[in-house]
Order: sequence, then structure tokens, then C-alpha cells
Amino acid sequence: ALDAPRFSVRVDEGIVAVENLISADTVRDLSSRGHRIVSMPPRGGVFGSGQIIARDPATGTLTAGSEPRADGMAMGF
Repeated sequence: ALDAPRFSVRVDEGIVAVENLISADTVRDLSSRGHRIVSMPPRGGVFGSGQIIARDPATGTLTAGSEPRADGMAMGF
């Protein structure tokens, strides 16, 4: 989920910003439905970023993930 292409509805600007990772077919479909689309690179903070840590309740094992868009990392102890 952290790696999935993202979008941001910018109501105040009347646009839907999409990462340029979203397929051209999807962008065309959204445009045909009347949405004003602005395609942007995935980095730069417009779409946010995330890290996640999951704890297995049975074993206590921590599993962490960090997306490639950001320079952060997930840590747990």
C-alpha cells in the first residue's frame, strides 16, 4: 500500500493532482469525466509519505516498512 500510486483532490484549486506513476488510461478516464488533472512526480511532499510497523501479537515480532518516495525509515524496539 505504501508503494501504490497516489492522488490528491485539491478542492480549493479545482484539480486532482496525480502521481505520474498513474497510468495514462486512468488519467484519460478521469479527464473524460470532467476532472482537471495535474500529473506530478512522486517525490516532493505533495502526496505525503509513510512508514509502518506491524507487531505480531503471538510472537512480538516487529515488521517495518518504508516507502521509496521519502528519505525516512521505520524503526521499532
